[in-house]
Formats: sequence, C-alpha cells, structure tokens
Amino acid sequence: MKKKCFIILGMVTLLFAACQSEDRFIDQVATDGEGTVSFTVSAPDALGVTRAYNADKSNSAKGGITNVDCTNDYDLRYQLAIYRIEGDGTFTEVITPQLQVVTSYAPVTYSFKLAPNKDYQVVAWADFVATGTTADLHYNTSDFTNITCLDAEDKQLNDESRDAYFVTKKVEVKASAISENIVLKRPFAKIRFITTDWGGEGLDMPDNFKITYKDCKRFTNINALTGDSDSKDLAASGGTVYTGIIDKANKEYALGYDASDKNRTLVVDYLMTENSANQTPIHFVLENLNGAEAVSTYDFTTNIPIRRNFLTTIMGDLLSVGAEFNVSCDEVFQDEYNDYYTDAKFYPTEPAYDTATKTYTIETANELAWIAANAKQVEGMKIASIKLANDIDLKGIEWTPINIWDTNYPTFDGNGKTIYNLCIDGNRSGSKGLIGIATMHIKDLTIENATINNVSSIAGAIAANLYGSVTNCVVKHVFIRVRDYDIADPVIINIGGMIGIHSSHELRDCKAIDVTVKGYHSVGALVASVVENNGGQVSLNRDYYNCHVEKSTVWATALNGVGMKQAGAIFGVGRQVITLHDCTEADNTYKIKPYGDADYVVITSDEIVNDNTSPYGPTNKLFGRGEQKVDIVTTAP
Repeated sequence: MKKKCFIILGMVTLLFAACQSEDRFIDQVATDGEGTVSFTVSAPDALGVTRAYNADKSNSAKGGITNVDCTNDYDLRYQLAIYRIEGDGTFTEVITPQLQVVTSYAPVTYSFKLAPNKDYQVVAWADFVATGTTADLHYNTSDFTNITCLDAEDKQLNDESRDAYFVTKKVEVKASAISENIVLKRPFAKIRFITTDWGGEGLDMPDNFKITYKDCKRFTNINALTGDSDSKDLAASGGTVYTGIIDKANKEYALGYDASDKNRTLVVDYLMTENSANQTPIHFVLENLNGAEAVSTYDFTTNIPIRRNFLTTIMGDLLSVGAEFNVSCDEVFQDEYNDYYTDAKFYPTEPAYDTATKTYTIETANELAWIAANAKQVEGMKIASIKLANDIDLKGIEWTPINIWDTNYPTFDGNGKTIYNLCIDGNRSGSKGLIGIATMHIKDLTIENATINNVSSIAGAIAANLYGSVTNCVVKHVFIRVRDYDIADPVIINIGGMIGIHSSHELRDCKAIDVTVKGYHSVGALVASVVENNGGQVSLNRDYYNCHVEKSTVWATALNGVGMKQAGAIFGVGRQVITLHDCTEADNTYKIKPYGDADYVVITSDEIVNDNTSPYGPTNKLFGRGEQKVDIVTTAP
C-alpha cells in the first residue's frame, strides 16, 4: 500500500494592544503562491538525491539517512517554527512548529507571511518516526526549548533511527521577499566501536554489549532555539548501564571498515553534546558479552573526544586482551577518518634481511613501518625485494608512505597477502598511499579498507606516483578524498583508487572493487593518470592487461567539458598511446559537475556512449579521456 505524506500546517495570529499600534502585524503560514518568506529545509548526507535504504550501502560511518529503512520502517519528519526576536533579546513564538513528513529522503519547503523590518529566529528539527505516523518516536519535541530523549537505557545502542538534525538561524525580514535553503546538522556526536579481530582463532564472538559512562558530563537535552544543552556530572564509579545487541550471523553494515571479514561494528551510539566547537571528553566501560558470559571488558579512562556533528571511532582488537586502539573524531560524518586524537602509533622494528637475496621479509605492521621510516637507508642498500610473510593490519593508525627511488627497480612482493585498514590524513599535502613516490615493481598484493583524506594531489591506495609495473594486485573498499575539492583553480590532482600517477611500465591482472575517489579531474577508480615519463622504458607506449573495475564511484569537478571528461574506470586521463587488453568494468557510477555548481550529474557506466558528444565524462566505459591514441583489444573467447 502506498504511504501517504502527512502535512500539518498551523497558523498563529498575534494582535497587539492599541497603545502598540505601530507594531501591529500578522505572522502566519502562507497559502500556495502567497508566501513572502520561504525556507527549503534538508537533512545532510544525501546530496539532494532522494534515496531509500539499501542494506548493501549501509555504513557505520554514516548516519540515519543512509542506514535506516525509509521504505518499510521509518519516515523522516520535519518541524519548523518561527520566533520573533524582541528588542530585549527575548523570543516570542509566532509560528508554532509546522510538521511535514516524507516517506524517503527529500527536502521540504515552508512559506510564511512575516511582518517586515523585524528579526526572526528560524528553528528547524528533523527526526525519524514510524512509517505512517507523525508522533514522537525517540525524542520529546513538544517544547523546542527542551528536547529530550524518550528511549530507555536498553533501547539506545545500535539504533540508527535515533539520528536527528536541527538548525537555528536568525533571519532579518525586510520589504522584499526571502527564499533560503537550510541544511540541518546533527545536535549529537556519533560514537562507534569497531573490532578488527572478528572471527579470530580461539575468540568468542559477542552478541550483546554494556556501556557505562562515568567520570564525565552526560548531556540530557537540547534547546533547539539556542542550540545549548544541559548536562549532569557522572560519578567515577557506578552509573547507568546502557545495553545493546547484534546478530552475530548477519552484519548490520556492509561498507566502510565493515566490508572486511575481520572487522565488525559492535556498537553505535548517538550522544547529545554541548554547543561548542571544542571537543568534550568522555570515559566509559565497554563490556562485550556472549549471552551472559563475558568476552572482554575495556575501561576507557583516557579522554575520548566527542563533538557535535562529529563521528568518533574507536577501532582495535576489542575482543582480545591487551589491545591497542586508535581513536578519531571526524567532521560531519563524511569519512572514515580525518583528524587523530590518540597516542596510538607504530613502533618501527627492523625486519629480517637476507643478504644473499637482498630481501627484507615483513611479518608485522611495525616492521613495515620500519621500511617507511628508513626508506633512505633501504634505498642505499640496492635491495632486490620487500616481501610480506603475513597479512598486515594497520588498524587505522596514521601511515607514513614508503618512498624509495632506486634505478634497479626493487620488487614489493605482496606474496598473496592483504594489508588491511590503511589510513592517511594528507594534511593538505600530496603523494599519499601505502607507497608514495617510488621506482618499484609491485605484485601479488591486496589492499582492503583504505582511507586517504585531506590530500592536496596525487594519491592511490597502493602508490601515489609509481615508476614500475603492477601485477596481480587488488584494491577494495577504498575511499580517497581531496580536501576542498570544489575550487576554481586547483592544482593537477591525480587521484586513483590503486595508483595516482602511473609513470612507466605495464599493469596486468589488477582489480579495483568498491572504490570511491573524489577530486577535481584526472581521477580514476584504478589509475588516475597515465603519463609520458618512460622511467627507463624503451617505448612510451603503455599496455594494461586484464584489468577490471566494479562497483566504484568516481567524483570529479572541472572548469569545462574537457576537464569533466578526465574521470574514468581503468584510468582517468592518458597522455600517450595506451592499449587496453581484455580490460572490463561493471556497475560503476560517475558524479561530475563544473566548479561552483550545486548539483552533480550522475552517470552510470551503462549510460556511457562512446562517442565523445556529452559535455560530461567519461568518453568511454573504460577510461575518461585519452589525449593520444587508445586501443581497446578484446581477445576472442
């Protein structure tokens, strides 16, 4: 049965006494076409695109817009009220909260007639309600100056529908009409716990959890008119216990760090916070249980930062004993990691070295970190190879790229192993990846779960700027974002899911799966730019064999049609003769727009016509733009 959209509109008329005749006016909701003041209100996360819940797209790094089921279980309820600002700075409610409910994500528009030459405060709130209803579900919103949580202690953890959004905004009404777009933000901090040892040998897997907050402030409400919250001080011991459960057999989230079999989001919680740009420290005890039996307990006595509209992530071996944890606090829920507030770090340990074969053998993350920290020493030794002996979990700890320049071209031998949870904060600098700038051949390596944020230019999960071949390598569940990527005059960007700039030699049997790359132009799911520098090769021509990209998203902004075409699957832009042998793609999406435009043009790989007529890219299903000849060779079955 089709759901209905409920719209409840009210009217408040204020009449002043005769002795105040100069202030007489009527503030009211306007009928269609009559509004002198209108507001279009939207929640964050969805980029203005109507969307419905899809379990395969769920991500604990996102909020309710992404992770609740608006098709079957929930609707999104907006409320907007208007307050007049009096001369003494107090507020008088002149338009009671006007309610609109949408059955899937969509902005809504309100229109009002307001008296001119007055100042008003616009207050908007949005939250989730049960499908087909308008009543409060998680929050008591009967008083906008004191919105409180309705949920009991056993109903708060692991419920994404507790996400909510608000804004309070001053508006000066003059004689002319006003029309404004308002994007709401969360009044909460979101906190999540990710274990990196799910399914570990000999470990019990939990199905329920207890969190006891202590020795910190616990915020109890929000005044949506002012944005302020009240708090109470929690004792150092005892306190309220909050409980939550998961289904051990089925993951709640599919993307981000949960995409790895080793990782699992155990707990998410939405916490009211203070109205401040500063972080608020919290402390708590996390108990992981399997039924009534304790699996592990961690007492987080150091300051864990939360901040309004930020995501705090605690990540580590939460099911093991004596684990180290990385803690991050990320702005507006955009990315997995952004800034770091933790003492977690690598302790570089020199790996074993075989002088006969000139090979370093890497068994741990700290040994791999030693290679990065001592790259000049390694470079001077003219080594033959760096070889992984085990899978390596970098646990989201800030990574320093490996930079080795050796004309002998040593080999980075992944040996069929996987490097998990690579994380880099570019800090507005460039050349970021597991490997930065290197002359190196890379083979038999998988990078799973990688996030590179705030980079200025040139980035790829395996390598930023590579002179060398890549063979039998895979990147999956990768997110790379340029900081402030919608500007009018960027540097050359070169953001690739696997390689930023590929400067010499071939690619063979390489894959990019579930990659998201955001940049200006020269952006590719596998390789961003294929450039002329031959790095000692005899020929400038480049060959890519049996490479494949699937389920990836490439974002690009550009000044004109040419720049917007430099976004592709196998490569974004190629600057010499390139031959693609048996290369394929499937189920990829491109989001492309000129600088300054509000909306992206969304193009699926199935919609691409290889005729170069559209002003938007790519020009081919396999690549964005080839500045020289590009041959596509398909071997007959």
